[in-house]
Amino acid sequence: MIVDLGNGIEAVMSKPQQSRLENFTQGERVRVVIHNVNRESKGPQIEVSRTSPELIKRLFEMEVPEIYDGTVVIKVAVREPGERAKIAVISNERDVDPVGACVGMKGSRVQSIIRELRGEKIDIIEWSEDPAIFAANALSPAKVSKVAVIDFDTKKLQVTVENEQQSLAIGKRGQNVRLAAKLVGWDIDIRSEEEMKREVATQMAQLITAPVVPLAVIEGITASDTAALAEHGIETVEQLAEASVDDICDWLDLSIDDAQQRLDSARVIVAAREAKAREEEETRAAEATEQMAETGEESAEEGAEVTEEFAEAEGEAEAADTAPLEAEAAEETSAAVSEAENLEEISADETSAAPEPRCKRKPLSLA
Repeated sequence: MIVDLGNGIEAVMSKPQQSRLENFTQGERVRVVIHNVNRESKGPQIEVSRTSPELIKRLFEMEVPEIYDGTVVIKVAVREPGERAKIAVISNERDVDPVGACVGMKGSRVQSIIRELRGEKIDIIEWSEDPAIFAANALSPAKVSKVAVIDFDTKKLQVTVENEQQSLAIGKRGQNVRLAAKLVGWDIDIRSEEEMKREVATQMAQLITAPVVPLAVIEGITASDTAALAEHGIETVEQLAEASVDDICDWLDLSIDDAQQRLDSARVIVAAREAKAREEEETRAAEATEQMAETGEESAEEGAEVTEEFAEAEGEAEAADTAPLEAEAAEETSAAVSEAENLEEISADETSAAPEPRCKRKPLSLA
């Protein structure tokens, strides 16, 4: 696009400097910011932009008197043209609210800028020197539960949000967290509270079972802190847990609250390790008792089997001893029965061979 700047001066707005949601017609008035000036042999070539973050700064400067006179300062601005933008502001006067000054009465000031940018959403955030506080503000409209600095050198932050706030903090296609990271200048890793609980439980389980726990596992203990503690004979978490808050403050040059936090973390790990050791000892004792009980039951079963076998053997022996006597008695009984049968036959033969009487007496009759 060729833009007439007046007085016969023309500028070029290339395709990358145009918002994909905007279309202009010939003769239409448009607000742009000078992006670059190329000095060529035929004359300087001016390049203007509608996608540069500087455009938002200049528009707020035109709409907000506090920014124009320097009471409120825009520290940094980032945007994805046509979709969303974030600006960080700070006030030079304690009585002036920087965010409220930019928003205006009922949002009148910011709404005029949104209309100029064809509906691009704008988040106005209060700037802070503390990267943790700044990151929590930058993730607006999501509510942040906790921000932890992972590494100062590589500028990494870990942000914890509630489970229902995670999708809002990340934004559509990661837009919200991406803009927040650009605004703060740190890498931001967003985790839900449920994920953090699972990670903490896993880490704690590993720490409990580890033979030695190094000081680096405690949140806030850096490599330099580890070296400083080693100079005073503190090399493990157990040793750190026995130290006092005053000693940690002196050794690491910390505030009382920070020193107490590190001391509490060490004591929690030590308490968990001791509880795990007691649990394992109780488990071993229970297994030993159970094994002894099983051994006693096996001995009782073996004794019962031996008694049963002895009874069976004794019964068989008695049966073997009485068998000949029973057989002899049976033979004697059989012989007696046979003799009795022979006697009965002889008696019957004698009876049949006896002679009949010669006369028969008549019975007497009594008159």
